[in-house]
Amino acid sequence: LMKIAMAEAGGEGKECMALVMLTVLNRVQSDKFPNSIYEVIHQVTNGTYQFTPVYNGSFNKAIPSEECKEAFNLVTSGWNNSQGALYFESCSGESWHSRNLKLLYTSGKMKFYK
Repeated sequence: LMKIAMAEAGGEGKECMALVMLTVLNRVQSDKFPNSIYEVIHQVTNGTYQFTPVYNGSFNKAIPSEECKEAFNLVTSGWNNSQGALYFESCSGESWHSRNLKLLYTSGKMKFYK
């Protein structure tokens, strides 16, 4: 969890990294996605990786910072402001996410959807 949060949101602060972790955990709990953290992070659907850092290799190189470890501690202590988010993105403008999903909130430069 820390590696995917670091790779996806390492520059966005503790709360945003925690929200990325929670999104992965929300997917594990959802019937729409695989039921393990590893399988969710490494899922490929119709040739498309669900998480760009897994595709481009930055996931494997990610080293969680102290702030990322604090985010993990926040999540494991029960904090959850994810509102059930199942998707996130860091792009601006219109995207598949913005056209097809409900925007829940923004944290840093990340947008979270359901």
